[in-house]
Amino acid sequence: MNARISTPAIPLPSEDPRDLELEENALGLALLGYPLPNWLEPRDFWADQHRNIFAAIQELGDKAALPSVASLLRSQGKLAQYDATPLEVTGWLHSAHLVAMMEGADHAMRMGWAVDFGRLRELSDRRRLLDAMRRVAIGFKHDSMDCAEARELLKEA
Repeated sequence: MNARISTPAIPLPSEDPRDLELEENALGLALLGYPLPNWLEPRDFWADQHRNIFAAIQELGDKAALPSVASLLRSQGKLAQYDATPLEVTGWLHSAHLVAMMEGADHAMRMGWAVDFGRLRELSDRRRLLDAMRRVAIGFKHDSMDCAEARELLKEA
């Protein structure tokens, strides 16, 4: 007789792992002229605005200073003209946020704090795995995914 053992369901975290302060300090360093690791990618940043800033920094390369990054983001429609409403309210990025990132990174450096770029990648990897696990769970729940598809999805994550 095969008895099925019931195990309690463990819910997946509802929020993605992230560290916005770490993201801002990394971007602030780049805006101050410090090189970022060449393996860093836009997907390593959780916030859309941070991915946009990083992509602009990558596109500009050695010319990635505050004025050029702000100008590029503004030309792409990703930087608001006026700094009136907070980012949390509108989702719009303002030049004041770029300056704040630089100031935060400068302060962190003066305090002797290191920016853990590996942690950015670790959090990014966790987000991708959690997303894949959520998709597998939904696929299994609705019987719309088989085990081979689930394995492939998790392998790609």
